[in-house]
Amino acid sequence: MNQATFLVLFQVVGILKQTEGQLTGGSIQTFQKETKITNGSPAKPGEIPYQVALYRDNILHCGGSFVIANGQHWVITAAHCVEQDDNPENYFVVAGQINENNFNSPGQVRNVNQIVIHENFAHNVGIFNDIAILAISSPFEIDSFVSPIRLPRKKERIGKYGLVSGWAGSRPGVFDGKTMICAGVRKGACMGDSGGPLVDTKRKFLAGIVSAGNGGCTGPKRNGVYTRVSAFVSWIEEHAK
Repeated sequence: MNQATFLVLFQVVGILKQTEGQLTGGSIQTFQKETKITNGSPAKPGEIPYQVALYRDNILHCGGSFVIANGQHWVITAAHCVEQDDNPENYFVVAGQINENNFNSPGQVRNVNQIVIHENFAHNVGIFNDIAILAISSPFEIDSFVSPIRLPRKKERIGKYGLVSGWAGSRPGVFDGKTMICAGVRKGACMGDSGGPLVDTKRKFLAGIVSAGNGGCTGPKRNGVYTRVSAFVSWIEEHAK
């Protein structure tokens, strides 16, 4: 998990651009007959201000997103990132970080005080309800490098353009259209940082959480699967207290 990758989305698309230890970005657009891919480039400080790095035992473990829920600062990530070890003392998060090996300024480090995993999270056959929220030790300081991404409205769906950021990784999965988003990959492995954000680039809201890859959606291409955040807005509001 030592490579940074930016993916982009909706329904039959892909990516592949990596720079070791460096957050990178790119975009893809879907068309009826073909998918066009624009390769990514290294992200600049402040370009992805909602991106959070989740560390476990001082090792970069997963990605996450900085959001505000019920007026408080939270980090949203994938449940599979924290379900094997739900002791918050073993984790910390960094916002505003570009290089995974250096989280000094403008990076902001916060301890994790509480981990809330969706009570119906399951991964026996596929991965379902793959969402968790993390309470942090103190609010982030919002500046040009660190700022929240808007939560979606209930049933708000992503448009033609999306952006996924992270530090590599893939998982097989089973697709559930009500609670997941599917993005195909035109060539190469299905990648993205587990727990990281999938953002609607036009309306600027958190559309998905990187959940699974290399399976699930129908069709000949390899696919990535993302937890559909709009399906869990009520759950977030209920538990972010």
